[in-house]
Formats: sequence, structure tokens, C-alpha cells
Amino acid sequence: MNQENRVNIFVKIIKLIGLLFVGLSFLILTSCATIVSGTSQVVHVQVVDSKTHKLIHGAKCNITDPKGVIYLVNTNPGSVSIPKVYGNLTINCKATGYYQQQIGLGSSFNAWTLGDILFWPGAIVDMATGAAKKYPSHITVLMSTHAVKDPVTTIKAS
Repeated sequence: MNQENRVNIFVKIIKLIGLLFVGLSFLILTSCATIVSGTSQVVHVQVVDSKTHKLIHGAKCNITDPKGVIYLVNTNPGSVSIPKVYGNLTINCKATGYYQQQIGLGSSFNAWTLGDILFWPGAIVDMATGAAKKYPSHITVLMSTHAVKDPVTTIKAS
């Protein structure tokens, strides 16, 4: 093989590597929700008495994600960082003398995924990383001193 053929092969390899780099960069950098809002989020939880709407001191909550991972919220109010995954969260709170009734939710739309309309490969990355989903930023759990037959415990992701 002569010198000219080696140079041509080398140039083709460099061009191929460059195309792969540009292609991967485009795919990664166009995933708006992944870049801007990340693949995890902080969820704030407060537990209140359903009649007085005052915080219940000593209340503790467990939040379970769709993969079965449990996140503890040991203060009231409290916060926890949860990875974004597809599916719903389940929240169970305990406080001496109280029973969980229902859940109030804050906003839950991740507007950054709209950027994926312009750059559709980003939608693939955002969906794969879970960044396209967003859980409510604030959760209020109502508790009562009376037992409830079917308390609400499921939080749907948007």
C-alpha cells in the first residue's frame, strides 16, 4: 500500500469519527428536559390535620417509586430528591393518633420537553432518562384522627 492510499484511508477514518461525534453530540444536546431539568427532582412533602390544616409534628412519610425504591421523609415539612422514572409514586405517612386520608398535589408539567418538538432526537434521550416526566413539586398529605376506608396514596406523574 502506498503513501497516498494510507493518507486517503486516514482521512476517511477521521471524517467518520467526526460524523459520529457530531451525530452523538446532536442527539445528546437536543434533549432539552434532560439538560435543563435533569433526571431527578426535589419533592416537598407536608403532612397536615384535615380539620385544622396545621402541621402534624412527628409525622414521617415513605415515598415509593415505580421501581420499588423507598425514599424517607423524616421531617414535617420535609423534602427528598427522587429520580424521574416512568410510573406513579406511592406515599404512605404515619403519625401517632392519625390516619392518612388523601393527597393534595402541586404542579407537574415539565415544559422543557416541548423543546423536543424542534429536535426530535432529544425526545428519545428525555424518555430514556425519565426527564420527560415530572412529579408534583409539592405534596400535601391530609390526615385525620378517624380511620379512612380507602386512603389515597398514589401520585401520578405527568
